[in-house]
Amino acid sequence: MYASNLKINVAGRGAERLLTVLPAAIPGIIISGVTRGEDGGLCLTLRNVKNFRSVRKICDKAGFQCELLREFGAGAHLKKLRGRYALWLAPAILIVVLYYASCFVWQIDVSGNTSVSVGDILGALESEGFEAGTYYPGLDTAVLSSKILAKFPKLSFFAVNLHGSRAEVIVREYTPAPKMTDETTPCDIIALTSGTVTKLRVFGGSPAVAVGDTVIQGQTLIYGQGIHALGEIYAEVIREKTLAMPLEYHSKNYSGGTSARSYIKFGNLRLNLYFGTGNYSADCDIIVKEDRLKLLSFELPIVIGQIRASEYKRQTQTLTAAKCIETLQAKFEAEVSNIPEAVDILETTYKATRKGNMILLTQTMKTSQQIGADA
Repeated sequence: MYASNLKINVAGRGAERLLTVLPAAIPGIIISGVTRGEDGGLCLTLRNVKNFRSVRKICDKAGFQCELLREFGAGAHLKKLRGRYALWLAPAILIVVLYYASCFVWQIDVSGNTSVSVGDILGALESEGFEAGTYYPGLDTAVLSSKILAKFPKLSFFAVNLHGSRAEVIVREYTPAPKMTDETTPCDIIALTSGTVTKLRVFGGSPAVAVGDTVIQGQTLIYGQGIHALGEIYAEVIREKTLAMPLEYHSKNYSGGTSARSYIKFGNLRLNLYFGTGNYSADCDIIVKEDRLKLLSFELPIVIGQIRASEYKRQTQTLTAAKCIETLQAKFEAEVSNIPEAVDILETTYKATRKGNMILLTQTMKTSQQIGADA
């Protein structure tokens, strides 16, 4: 039985005695909001009461007149649903339908692939009968993974994990084995890049250049002469790179105007909860957020999405030449970390020029590095 909350009015001489009679007769009852009415009776709120009839019976026995003013709380609402079986069955039916729908794959996410495209992987899964809308209970994912691995020699690992209506495909590709140096095969040593030779050490073969010579990329540095040439050749290498930046550019000035549009996706179907085409008349940044509903640990085929748009106006900004040069130089300095550790930086210079509305900054970097490699 459902507990109710009642607000009643009690009339009669000595009605205050009811404040002690009710707790003794109804265990767990809570009495609050006691006030004196205009007619001299008591107005009080009772919580955790079985029903009004039991309270009225106690009042009648004590010689008081009892009037129900209001019945409220969860118990009162549940009582109204008694006999309305459709309202009880509807949530249960909905849960069963959603659970059944979650047994179909509606979304396939692929991760871990680089050389093999997502389209190729999804196409291979589709050829094996696994695609959006597939009923997956009873599906042997291990067998499916083995079939996909046989189709792609570049893959070393393939797994399909099911999370309700979402399938997570995890891919791992083979890492190429490092190239081993075969010191038994005759070959020369050539230059990987152009530069001026500063140090030459020959361990096998005959030198083709001397210290101070300027060499170009691909030029032979040490002749093997029927053996595998071995040696170290260091050179000063000049690296040049130019970056450009406009003196005028367009920035976004956000006006503060925002809008949100919601939609619901059920499987492959989408229901927009807004009117119109969804196009925006003004310039704006668009952020889309989607949340997939879950039933316990199962992901349901229902996605609630929201599109948030922040309006802005384009404004023209003007920079000084000095500011452009400072910004470009900072970009160059940030790229220093990309230079291999084996390369020593000897000197770095910058030269700025202007071309129309653009500032060009050229970085000239003098480095010392080993430039020899097997032909």
